[in-house]
Amino acid sequence: MRIVDIQLESLVRRVAARRMRLEVTDATKARLATQGLVPGVRRRPLSASSSSRSATPRLALLEGKFNEGDTVVVDVEGDEVVLRKG
Repeated sequence: MRIVDIQLESLVRRVAARRMRLEVTDATKARLATQGLVPGVRRRPLSASSSSRSATPRLALLEGKFNEGDTVVVDVEGDEVVLRKG
């Protein structure tokens, strides 16, 4: 989980630069940790995994679904990673 937190720090900073706050639930972090790790390989697979899974959240931010001052919550619903205003 610590590696997931380290990987997410950059995303949290980029969202903060847009004057928004990002909250990633423990369920989302657990999903990234379990789906992003490959036995015998260290950090890169998680980085690639989190990058590919964050494409939808990035699109939501770019499409203006969230505004300055919003808190964006990243959560898991079923098999999907979803964003909602917090």
